[in-house]
Amino acid sequence: MYSWLAFLTTQIVAEIPYLILYGTLYFACWNFTAGLPAKASISGQVFFLMILYEFLYTAIGQAIATISPNDFFASRLNPVIIGACLINFAGVLVPYT
Repeated sequence: MYSWLAFLTTQIVAEIPYLILYGTLYFACWNFTAGLPAKASISGQVFFLMILYEFLYTAIGQAIATISPNDFFASRLNPVIIGACLINFAGVLVPYT
């Protein structure tokens, strides 16, 4: 029905406000309760990276939905790619020593 550029642009523009809102709520609940410094130069960088990760995970989810033949397969593939590939190899499995 629509060109891919129009669909992609509206999809991204529609998601920007709630990604920033939810990233801000998560940052406010997580950063200060964890006892991390409230200094603007440190917490601002953490906030910016948290917002970027919100966009990254949403973009990966949209890419998985795009390559999937149906929504059932996408719902099974999304946790595998995000959970197994991104979270496990982000330093969690690195030995402590």
